[in-house]
Amino acid sequence: MTVNGKPYSKVDVGANNKFQYYAKDKISSKKDVVEIIGYNAEGTEISRTVVDLSDASEQTGNLVPAVYAIADDSFVKGSFTGNVERVAIQVNGVTYPAVNALNSSSFQYYAKDKIRNITDDVKVLGYNSANLLVDSKPVKVVQSHEGNATLTPVKYSIADDSFVKGTYKGAVKTVALEVNGTKYAPVAVMNSSEFQYYAKDKIKKPSDNVKVYGYDSTGTVVDTKSVTVVASNSTTGQVSPMDYNIETDGFVKGTYTGDIKNVALQVNGTTYSPVNVINESSFQYYAKDKIKNTSDTVKVLAYNSQGVLMDTKSVKVTDASGTSGSINVNPYTFGTDSWVTGIYTGGVSKVALKVDGVEHMAVAVQDNGTFKYYAKDKITRATRQVEVIAYSAKNKVIDSKFITIK
Repeated sequence: MTVNGKPYSKVDVGANNKFQYYAKDKISSKKDVVEIIGYNAEGTEISRTVVDLSDASEQTGNLVPAVYAIADDSFVKGSFTGNVERVAIQVNGVTYPAVNALNSSSFQYYAKDKIRNITDDVKVLGYNSANLLVDSKPVKVVQSHEGNATLTPVKYSIADDSFVKGTYKGAVKTVALEVNGTKYAPVAVMNSSEFQYYAKDKIKKPSDNVKVYGYDSTGTVVDTKSVTVVASNSTTGQVSPMDYNIETDGFVKGTYTGDIKNVALQVNGTTYSPVNVINESSFQYYAKDKIKNTSDTVKVLAYNSQGVLMDTKSVKVTDASGTSGSINVNPYTFGTDSWVTGIYTGGVSKVALKVDGVEHMAVAVQDNGTFKYYAKDKITRATRQVEVIAYSAKNKVIDSKFITIK
């Protein structure tokens, strides 16, 4: 052995191709240049090798491997402290070649083709820059990260929905639907957090017993949740019919809010077939051949898309053309709408706009039963109260309604 060029006496090698040379009193710094020189039996040099030197700090390290799930993971991953430069894994006693650490604190090792069963004995091995083993830790192997696998289905509305939808966390790869004990084939999740399953042809009644199942990549059930089924997402609906004048009107008209899809007319106890609403806020029902007298008892019946009766309102019947009438006003959206609009019945001839107590000039209504009033220059962000006032042809106030401003 030589240290910094200084040669020391030769010693014999041992058996089994091994040797050792006492150096405690010869090497004092990791900066020393140390060489081991090999000689044959005749004393001729045949080999010379530089010895890598390290101190105690370079021979320590601490590995912290994460749990490895066969269903979910491809890499054994973890973190480390200390002098770890490379890592290897050992599976059932077989050690695979070491790879470089990812950075100064974490590592990963591809194991998809190496770890097959949860009973496999797996270790991660950490090496320093001199390829000395500085730490070894067992790796916990599980089938999947089941503890973090959860499904959260949203309420399913027969009237409004076609898909059972929801979110998930953890090891969910596919979902299946079960309706009244019949389980349908699994489908892949949509993305890393959402799922959906087509159910329009499967869920028919709010009383159906519906469940959603989550499976990991091995087909193992990792979570099951019941799905709440309702007839409609909206549970309320309200109609506001206008007065009906038997001399001037042909339709019972009005507005509605909520889950209303059809309206029917009932006259003196006889209920006529429902018809679709006109749009998202108004309805009408032809009544010229049904309402004959002001003494008739008239009601509007409102139904949702499932045919459930949501509201019933009486209709006021008049015959004094020009002296009675009514208006219904649509909500006004500030910044979007320019006109206040609505519908009227009876002897309404013109409408005026009253803004915060100031009434503006009246304008004529339209012949089709509607009215509009230009309001963009009258309704401002500071406006507090707006009212539409309906006048007869003789300038008599016959109705008024406040406007909802959004």
